[in-house]
Amino acid sequence: MTKTMTNIIEANVNLNEELKGIEISFSSKPNEDVLNNLKHYGFRWHRTKKIWWAKQLPDRLQFVREFFNVEI
Repeated sequence: MTKTMTNIIEANVNLNEELKGIEISFSSKPNEDVLNNLKHYGFRWHRTKKIWWAKQLPDRLQFVREFFNVEI
């Protein structure tokens, strides 16, 4: 699922069912507000894959649905 944020940055949200994870990638570096929210909900940066990831939990899924306005 791809979502354009503030008409500048695209976010791609992927549910990794094999690893029971949420993976989020961006077209460019997101602003501090986005990064702080990701960190607050337990997302971590994966240097190799260049994604933000976290295990699928109900509160994290709800955050992603509301913050990025996507259906997952």
